[in-house]
Amino acid sequence: KHFDKLVFVYNGELSDISKKKILKFTDIILKCEKGYRPNAYKLGYNFLSTEEKEVYDEILFFDNSLLGPFYSLDNMFDSMDKKDIDFWGLHWIYKHEMNIRESVFHKKRNLSVMPSFLTWSFFAVRSPLINSKVFMKFISSITYIKEEGRSDFKFNIKPTSIFMKKGFKCASYLSTDDIKDYSYNPLLTAPYISLKEKQSPFLYSELFYMDMTKTLEYTLGQYTIKTFEYIKENLKYDENLI
Repeated sequence: KHFDKLVFVYNGELSDISKKKILKFTDIILKCEKGYRPNAYKLGYNFLSTEEKEVYDEILFFDNSLLGPFYSLDNMFDSMDKKDIDFWGLHWIYKHEMNIRESVFHKKRNLSVMPSFLTWSFFAVRSPLINSKVFMKFISSITYIKEEGRSDFKFNIKPTSIFMKKGFKCASYLSTDDIKDYSYNPLLTAPYISLKEKQSPFLYSELFYMDMTKTLEYTLGQYTIKTFEYIKENLKYDENLI
């Protein structure tokens, strides 16, 4: 009920079973032949006509990295509708010292600090920004980059600061400034707090299958266990979907 139109874009293969499930929500199914999330987003966005882009109040980009919703989405959309902003996201990833893993993945060995940004795993753009030259230029600039990390840095991390420098206002749905000093990515490093106290409607599926190196980098895995138990005991969500 929160969308007038849904465009589904996939990479790889789509089974008949999966396609039948998707058709319950939309009959617009596109295949991204090459690239990562930004390339898929560009394909879906370009499917919309110029007339549609001019009249839509908001365009929402989201992907399958998220699990949920654990709570009704009404609260989130009602809350964000009241804000005088041009774009918004589910949560901030805060400015922090880059570790070796991040530097290698993003191919940014000479960059020591990761800037704060709203991640495009759940990212909404409103009419003033949609119809701006800076957004049109950004969409047009999305090209295939072989290294996923380079693509992610250019098309996921940098856009927030690009739009803000042009005067566009933004916000995140989750209020997590109070935990940013010890949790630069709250949905991964503080999932229990994000879910129970902050009422996040989503969590990252990665939380439940991270490799051990990454798990130990963030926590000892205890918050993942605690979060799973909370979902199982307190929320009306099928834990078998995790």
